[in-house]
Amino acid sequence: MINTTLLQNLRKARHLTQEDMAEKLGIASSTYARMERGQVPPRIDRLQQLAQVLQTEVAALLAQQDSGLD
Repeated sequence: MINTTLLQNLRKARHLTQEDMAEKLGIASSTYARMERGQVPPRIDRLQQLAQVLQTEVAALLAQQDSGLD
């Protein structure tokens, strides 16, 4: 599953809105918003696009979220 916290943080760090991301990915902004909330998992090709736009690795986007239970 995609690390939604990282996805949102990377987007914000690059001063991009959800609408900006949707436009860069060629999808509806509502679709991107659902993806960022973890409601819709991205397909492999979309995951590669996300990594490219956010200048990161696909593996980073798939990294386990910190559960805070340490």
